[in-house]
Order: sequence, then structure tokens, then C-alpha cells
Amino acid sequence: MTIRQDIRQVEEILAHPELQALIDFDEPVGVLFVAVRQFIPDEENPSGKG
Repeated sequence: MTIRQDIRQVEEILAHPELQALIDFDEPVGVLFVAVRQFIPDEENPSGKG
């Protein structure tokens, strides 16, 4: 399954119906976002600093 969503909008990703059907959030969950930082331009302040 692939969810095409802006990674900076976490609430929308977690509320996606297909994700909700796949993951039981009543249990401990870990989500890895690997190799995504380099796709967010510096102008958009991906680190949230400053």
C-alpha cells in the first residue's frame, strides 16, 4: 500500500482510511520515514529551526 501525502502533514497521513484499516493504533506503533529529508527544500525549513 502507498499513501501519497505531504509528509509534513502528519495528522492527514495518520487519519487516512487505508492506514487506519492497516494499523491498530490501540497498540504500540512505530513508523519510520526513511530517506525523505533530502526531498524537502531548505527554503521550507524542514528542521523547524529558526
